[in-house]
Amino acid sequence: MNLKNTFTLLFFIVTVFTIGLNAQSKKEIRKQKALIKKEKKLEQLKNPSWLKIKNNIGYFTDNKDTYVESVSMESKSEQVNKFVNRDEFYKNKPSVGTYVLEKKIIQVALFKLELNKLEIRIESSCSGGYRGFTTLIVYQKDLENLRKVNNIEKFQRGYKNTPLNFYKQIELAVKSLCF
Repeated sequence: MNLKNTFTLLFFIVTVFTIGLNAQSKKEIRKQKALIKKEKKLEQLKNPSWLKIKNNIGYFTDNKDTYVESVSMESKSEQVNKFVNRDEFYKNKPSVGTYVLEKKIIQVALFKLELNKLEIRIESSCSGGYRGFTTLIVYQKDLENLRKVNNIEKFQRGYKNTPLNFYKQIELAVKSLCF
C-alpha cells in the first residue's frame, strides 16, 4: 500500500468518525433544548399568573367573555353571533368554557399542594346589559380527588380527568350565570 492510499483511507476514517460525533452531539443538543423547554413549561404551570394565594386559599376569576368554543365548520358570522346572543348560546351549550375552567382547576390541584380551598369567581356578560357572576368553591376533598385521578405527566400532554360529580358542580355554576 502506498502512502497516498494510506493517507486517503486515514482521512476517510477520520471524516466518518467526526461526522458521527457531530451527529451525536446534535441529538444531544436537541434533547437538551427539549428538556429546557419542558422545564420552562413546568415552571409556568407551577406558578400561574392568574392565581392569587392568601392563607392557603387560592383565588382566581374565570371570565367567560374571553373565550368561545367553536367547531371548525362554523362560519365567522356564526361565531360572532354567539357573542351577540350570549343567553341563547348558553341555553344551547351549557358546558361552554368548562374545558378551560377544568384545566385551570386541575392545574391548581396538581401544582399547589398547599391549598386547602379554591374560590373561583365565574363571570360573563348577559343580555340586558348586566354582568352575571357566580362563585365556585373547590374544597380540599375535591382537590385531593382531582390529584388522585390526574398526574403531572399526563396533564402536560393535554390529558385530564374530572370526576363526574365535580364536573356537574362546574357545569351547574356555568349554567347559573345568566339566569
